[in-house]
Amino acid sequence: QFMEQTAQENILALAKSGKIVLLFGMVPEFDLNFKKCELLSKALKIKTKFSGEIEEIEAFDEKFSTYIYADIKRSGRKTQEIAWKSRKCVGVMASYGKGKILFFSFDLASDLNPNKLLFLQKLFQEFKISSIGHTSDPRVDLIAQKFNKSTVLYLFNPQGSFWQEERKAQPVILSLNCKKLGIKRGKIQLVELFSDEVIKTSVKELELGISLSLSDMESRMYLVEKK
Repeated sequence: QFMEQTAQENILALAKSGKIVLLFGMVPEFDLNFKKCELLSKALKIKTKFSGEIEEIEAFDEKFSTYIYADIKRSGRKTQEIAWKSRKCVGVMASYGKGKILFFSFDLASDLNPNKLLFLQKLFQEFKISSIGHTSDPRVDLIAQKFNKSTVLYLFNPQGSFWQEERKAQPVILSLNCKKLGIKRGKIQLVELFSDEVIKTSVKELELGISLSLSDMESRMYLVEKK
């Protein structure tokens, strides 16, 4: 329900420029100073009403149970309903400028639920959304962040506990879509920023996948460099 005005403006600017923006939660009503700020609500022509319940969702011919933050009330004809719970709207799609905004009022985390994973796969295929990369273990977090012309990868294995005396290592395959990073061909190296580790590879190898070993609760931070 809270989001800074500049953040809402940036989201709308992305959609206006032709991007597809995916959001979930409750549509913001206030900024962080508790002042009314409904830029997203007005652009999407929706309001949300808190529900806080676990219900079955139906979307893209899939059904799954998940936590629902709110029900969505639509006020514009151009905003299309794309997800429901007991005939109440919990997901919409709205065109904005050259792009689109997808808004869901339920938890989008897959929780390794097979039906929810199928829903997410169909959603991404329908709107041609693809990630920069992925790992062979869906429990391992992967984030890619661009800084000017550089890219940093964050890997974290949340399994296990900080209090374990012995932490089990496991092999993980890391795959990256290098073209999305602006690297079309050639050799690449991944430089771990907190150790001396350097992984020398290539665009082709990285797209197919390279093998890493991650222990429980271990994190890595790699700088992606073109050679």
